[in-house]
Amino acid sequence: MKTTVKLRHIKQSATKVRFVLKQVTGLSVSKALDRLRFANKKASVFIYKALNSGISNLSTLKYCNAGLKDVPSASFGLYW
Repeated sequence: MKTTVKLRHIKQSATKVRFVLKQVTGLSVSKALDRLRFANKKASVFIYKALNSGISNLSTLKYCNAGLKDVPSASFGLYW
């Protein structure tokens, strides 16, 4: 399962956002959400919201009705 979420008009430098992305790229979705929830960075709020949005978009598709229950083993990569 793949989905794309684009964040636009963030008033923060790409370097600071990439710093947070590097910490969670390659983790399972549930671990990444936990790490983002407790991160002490402004960018983690934006990335957390984007990840939740992607999960909810996947759960509304016809072939994925269970939502997060099907996704925890999937890893994600975000590109800036």
